[in-house]
Amino acid sequence: MNNTEHLTLIQKYFPETDLISVDEFSLFDNEDFALKTFDYISEAIDNINSKFEFKTHFSFRFNINFNAKAWTFKDVNIIMLNHSIINDLEPIIKDSISIFLKENFTKASGFPIEEDILLELFIYLTMSYLFFHELGHIIQFNSTSKGENCSEFNESSHYESPYLEKNHVYEIDADLFGVSVGSILILQYLEENKIKLNLSILFNLVTLYALIISNIFIEFANKFERIYFKESAYPHPIIRTRFCIEQILNIVQENITINEEYFNMIENRYLLLLNEMRKHKDTEFDYLLLLKENEENIIKYMDEIEKISDNYPELTRHKAQEIYDLIGI
Repeated sequence: MNNTEHLTLIQKYFPETDLISVDEFSLFDNEDFALKTFDYISEAIDNINSKFEFKTHFSFRFNINFNAKAWTFKDVNIIMLNHSIINDLEPIIKDSISIFLKENFTKASGFPIEEDILLELFIYLTMSYLFFHELGHIIQFNSTSKGENCSEFNESSHYESPYLEKNHVYEIDADLFGVSVGSILILQYLEENKIKLNLSILFNLVTLYALIISNIFIEFANKFERIYFKESAYPHPIIRTRFCIEQILNIVQENITINEEYFNMIENRYLLLLNEMRKHKDTEFDYLLLLKENEENIIKYMDEIEKISDNYPELTRHKAQEIYDLIGI
């Protein structure tokens, strides 16, 4: 299906939604960036629609209430990304890379990837995360018995209450699926470009990946200045990032030996870089201190999420390798 056909179908189910066609991409702050992200997602949609039992449709949209929507009704699956995400992504990625490249360890380590190439790589990886995160929700919906009611997951930009266990479990699972695909793509990039995977390269790439992902979480959240657990409908950005770092390292450990201290080094480093970024935005804040003050409770929460996830057989984590094989990564 082409873009017009996708939009026509989506408009049938969401007639009041302002969808953005390719002809209207001048509405984005950076039309070239929007087109680049659209081309990547279109390619991913074509790939999964040729291999999955269900079909998924995609569009950008104008919406101020939610960052993204994953929606399923019977055999119709729809993913919509808000225009503001696309507008904000490019500066998030560029600013993260700029701070990262100025850091002393990065400069001392002889990092072999040039800034322009790094930018293209992480645009690709970031869009992979966003798209496959939403696809993760579609897979969750399609792995449960479907009746006459629709299933949907709205990525909110606001702190919301009350706590919803299913939201937390689904969101963490979709995060892990999204960064897993990105981690595999990092390994493929290194192999294709004959860059030998060593701890220094890994330390740099995983740190930058965590920095960008956490910046996205924080940019589209509020009340992140304190750790919360069962107070909001969605998990806290710092906790989501910790889950993501663990998952990235789980993926790459199949290719290189990593000791336990490595996780702490990456987490401390990305949080210090995050602190530095906030200084440049005149919103100084100590994320590392926030983590350290709440670490025991964070670990308890993460352990609980791991345990209760076993009660949700529809999660992507329970069939990850099968999905990777189907996607072809």
